[in-house]
Amino acid sequence: MSGFALVSDKSGPRPLSEMLAAIRHRGALAQSRRHDHIEWGILNRSSNAHFKAELGGSQKMSVLVEGWIEGADELVQRLGCTTLPDAIAESVHREGVQALTRLRGAFVIVLIDLTTMQISVYRDPQGLRPAYFFSDGNVFVAASEVKAVLAYPGTPRRVDSTVLTQLLVNGLEPPDRSLVLGVNKVLPGHLAEFHPASAVRSRLLTSPFVPMRDISVLEAESELQRYLQDGLRQRVNNIESVGVLLSGGVDSYLVAHTLKEIAAPVRAATAGVAGDPENEIALAREAAQHLGIPHDAHEVGAKDDLVDLMRKAVTASEQPGRYANALLLVHSFERWQDGPTVVGCGECADVLFGGYPYRIRQRAGLLKQVLRSDRVLQFLGRCANRFGQGRGDLFELALVPPQDFRFYVAEVFECDRVSRLMGMDPFETVARDFATIWDEIDREPDVPDLQRFMYVDLRIATQTVVDKLEKIAASAGIDVLHPFLMPRIVDLALALPISRKFRNGQEKIVPSRIAHKSFPPLPRRTKIGFSVPRGQWLREDSGLRQVAEALADPGARIGNYVDRDELKFIVGEFTSSGGARFSDSLWILTSAELWCEGMGI
Repeated sequence: MSGFALVSDKSGPRPLSEMLAAIRHRGALAQSRRHDHIEWGILNRSSNAHFKAELGGSQKMSVLVEGWIEGADELVQRLGCTTLPDAIAESVHREGVQALTRLRGAFVIVLIDLTTMQISVYRDPQGLRPAYFFSDGNVFVAASEVKAVLAYPGTPRRVDSTVLTQLLVNGLEPPDRSLVLGVNKVLPGHLAEFHPASAVRSRLLTSPFVPMRDISVLEAESELQRYLQDGLRQRVNNIESVGVLLSGGVDSYLVAHTLKEIAAPVRAATAGVAGDPENEIALAREAAQHLGIPHDAHEVGAKDDLVDLMRKAVTASEQPGRYANALLLVHSFERWQDGPTVVGCGECADVLFGGYPYRIRQRAGLLKQVLRSDRVLQFLGRCANRFGQGRGDLFELALVPPQDFRFYVAEVFECDRVSRLMGMDPFETVARDFATIWDEIDREPDVPDLQRFMYVDLRIATQTVVDKLEKIAASAGIDVLHPFLMPRIVDLALALPISRKFRNGQEKIVPSRIAHKSFPPLPRRTKIGFSVPRGQWLREDSGLRQVAEALADPGARIGNYVDRDELKFIVGEFTSSGGARFSDSLWILTSAELWCEGMGI
């Protein structure tokens, strides 16, 4: 576990210690440095942690590295350097910032030119390590979390209304901004460059796309299994306590089995909602028994303080929103026995390897409804023709998304009501934010449609699931491993033809074949995920209901950013309908209120 913070300010205070204290859950102060008006520092929880931060460089350039980089030791030895930051500085001196494009892993790199005072922040191509910044042209502040950026006294403590609008429409933060006005994200694969008295310039440095490969299912199986074993062996080397978030499905089962074969004793845990018929705990327990590993079950229900869990979830993840699973993660990490320092999970395997083909329909439905762009519709039409071979007209299906996933489409949130609540067109807001991803895609004209579509879905998955999971785990002192997002596995998945992903009703062909052929018998039951009863909890939990109903009061913080009359209407309609109306919107607004309290907004 590790983190970083940096502040560049010629005229005002440079509260580096306060910034690092705001994210002290990431570790103790390891090193800090100062040059002229720039100060920066790093936190490390332990010397052999999965993620760690280092400082180094040369006489002309200081380098900060946070995370992990594949082949780091080999790079250091090849360049005759002592530390990884020294090796990166040497590489940049020889080749310029393009040297960063060859680095693979989960990391943030900060380059500080000690002559020109230019600061450059580069984030790994998948965006697996967080990096936020604030700048007003003269000041530049960057850190691992928004909390640290807010510790700088010049950062505005206000909500970005356009981001709140997007959260209400589809539950997603935009790819380039946080909910705090002026606090931005370094985009995956991008270099954000700051020079005093100038605006921050962000440019795409590393393309995520790879050439398509015509390989057999057997070859893909062999590669995936080898990459999982080699990658996890490197990641958990010398780690004494390893855990896995086990759902009972193929992906987490595959991770659990691989960890058991190569690591110290592994312990599994599963979170669920008490009384939920789709609760995965029984299936996960059966999978753990097959693997021969201990298993902890963590259920959230009426007995728990849901207000406290929501407050912890939105403060730790730094995001309010619809995805209430964050409450379950907080609950699970707090109760995990034996305290693993590293936890593996199976996130994003569905996106990469063709699980849940209906994801294609729901994503196409979202993009079509929201973007309303001829360019996008033409692209989706090409994707639908590719995906629809032997499966009917998938594009036509996308026009009416399945009822089970209608929350991906803006109508369910009564967009006219959101428009009046926020005073802006929600369609235009979301379209503007999605354009950031589409502009990246348009720069790669020769990339097949399949890869384009998968990249959009992967970017959305990483910003909604991976980012929250990383920060919630960090708040509990735990590093999260995303094996299916290791660079070689992502490259393999993006290069696979669609026929190697799902065919003739069989989904996620490659991971499923490995699990069922190579390992102990996997329980052959359908894993359907789980649902969080947002409306029921708001309606029946006295604490949550009190917070929700108080949104109509003049003292509600979120009321400063919305039309208060419309907010009162939404609260009144929810109450009078017994929770049947506006439960999704009210959940988001309630979590946003607690987020404002937790973040000091």
